[in-house]
Formats: sequence, structure tokens, C-alpha cells
Amino acid sequence: MKTALRIFAIVIALGAGLLLSVMLAFGGPNYYGLRPHAVKAGLDSHDLSDLTALAQYGPVSGIISYDAWYEGRNGLTGWFLLPIDQAEDLEFNVNGQLDPTLAAYFGAPPRRCKGTGLPEKMIRAVEPERNQSGFLGRSTCTRSKMDIRDIIAASSPAQRHETAMTHAELLAFDDRANPLMIRDNVRLWPTPYAYYRTITLPIIWQSQDRRPHFGISDLRQKATELAEHLNREGHVGVRMQMQEWYPRYFSDAEPHLLPLVRENKTVLITGIRFARLSFVVLCASNARADCDAVEVSQLRTDIDAVRDQRILQDALAGEQPLPDTNMVLRHVLHESDLEGSTILAPTSEERRFSVTWYDARATAPLK
Repeated sequence: MKTALRIFAIVIALGAGLLLSVMLAFGGPNYYGLRPHAVKAGLDSHDLSDLTALAQYGPVSGIISYDAWYEGRNGLTGWFLLPIDQAEDLEFNVNGQLDPTLAAYFGAPPRRCKGTGLPEKMIRAVEPERNQSGFLGRSTCTRSKMDIRDIIAASSPAQRHETAMTHAELLAFDDRANPLMIRDNVRLWPTPYAYYRTITLPIIWQSQDRRPHFGISDLRQKATELAEHLNREGHVGVRMQMQEWYPRYFSDAEPHLLPLVRENKTVLITGIRFARLSFVVLCASNARADCDAVEVSQLRTDIDAVRDQRILQDALAGEQPLPDTNMVLRHVLHESDLEGSTILAPTSEERRFSVTWYDARATAPLK
């Protein structure tokens, strides 16, 4: 009996050992998620100065790290913020060298893992003066290929916010100089232009069959010259842009046919070209009155000259049915859009900038 029990105990021990071996082998370095910092051996070691040395757009304001393992645990978000003045003599390890462009490995943003919309594990330096999206760091979807435990230990848990701010709000945010609140790059920022308005001219057209005495290209040239004359760099910025409706290619139709919505039905017309010019006006924070004073009424006579009603009526008279009513057409011109002849010139509005910022304060988030 004792022998049988001894054999049974040995079998149980062997089975437990085998099970533990399997768990260690297949549980991986994270041991089923229970060991957040278990990593592979042989990773390349760096200190934070190696990362901040890659900055190309002004000084680094802080180090942001993310580890999905922490998200939802003890009220944490997975994001951590380390002020740059506390980032000395800290090391981290990654599989591979740091790459300032990251184009060959990750593209511009951090990797997105498992459809969560967030990187699995990441470390990056934040360059607030960068005015376009960019990623200065490393990220990985294989947790064991990155060791940032020392960085996380020295950092403060943070909240990540995505919002929109006006020019004044952005200046106020930067003036806070709080190391536990840092913002990421802001598209088109820094910029002196706090306000904007768009002046829109009525749709113009010309014949495709004969060169007009004064046509779309001529009006465009005049509008471009006017924009250059009105532009005062850093005070009132004016630029001209043009939208044009082009013929579409259909399986059973000629390529020069243009779709048009008439009486809630899409038809095809030919022999005509449509365009719309507009002026985008940007104004500095102390120049809102000058922004609203910009006007382009001097183009009125030329606009009327490029809206020959005979050309329009001839094109509409030759309408053809759409060969396939199931075709998906986008940005199709409506006949009702051609009726308006007024220059639309609304007053200026405050610009709003998309901003991502991080808050590691113990107090409530910034409103």
C-alpha cells in the first residue's frame, strides 16, 4: 500500500513538474500576463539621452510611455509621464536600435496592436514644437521585446486627452509651465494666425469647345494676384484655392460627360467646365478687424463675365441619362448650386487646433 502511495505521489510530482514546464514554455515571458516586466534576454540598452538626442523640432518636454498591461488596473490608464528634468541616468532596453524616422519599421505613429487603437508597449520623447504628426521613440506589439520598467517606476501615471483648443487656449496651456502637463505636437502650430474666414465666389463655367475671350484660367490668375496683394505675412494671410468638377468615366459613356443633379435625378451633360474659387483668410490674434475687412468685390465684373448663361443652357439642353442608375457618384454638382451669384463673405471665427495632451497631476483634469 505504501509503495502504491509512493508511486502515486511521484506520478503527481512528475505531472505537476510537466504542467509547470508547459506553462513556462507557453505562458511566455509574461507568464499569462502576471509578470508585467518579464522580457527577453539580449535586448539593446539605451539611456534617455539616446532618445532625446534624436529630436529635430525643438527641445523635448517630457517622456511618455505606455504599457497596455497597466490599463484598467488600480485605476491606471497605461500612460505614464516623466518630466524631462527628471529623466537623467535612466535606462531602457529594446529589441533593435532607435530610429529617428521610424519609417522603415513603424511609420509615423506608434504601432496599433490587437485592434485596440493603442500601442501595446511604447516609449517616446515629446517634441511640442513639431507642427506635424511624428513619432520619436519605439513601440512594440511583442511585450517581451521592450523593457521600460525603470522609466515607468520613475514616471507618474497620466491621463491622455484629445481635444480642440483655440489659439488663446493653446498659449495659456503653454504658459502654465507645469511639468506634469505636456502637450504633443499641434498641426500647423506654432502660428500667429488665431482667426480665419473663407470668402467663396459663385460657381463659374466656360465652354469646353471654344476658347473664351476671358475664362476660368484668366479669373484664376486675377484672383491669385489679388490674394498676393492682400497677403501680409504674419498679420493677415490670404491664399486662393480652386475647386473644379471633372468629367467621370463610365462603362457605357464617353469620358467627357459630366454628372449633374437636376430635379433629384442625376444626368450627364457635356461641352462645359465648372469651377469655384475661394479665398482663405487667416489673421493674427490682434488683427481680427483686418481679417473681416478683407473683401474681393473688385472681381465682380470678371465673375459675371465667366457665367455666360447661353453656354450653361446649351449644355443643359443636351443632357443624357445616366447609363447605370446604381453607380456611386461623389461630389456631384447640383443645378441649384449654379443659381447663386453672390460672393459669400462671412465674418471671421476662432481657429480650433486638434491637441493631444497628457495630465499627470493629482488634481482634476484641466477643463
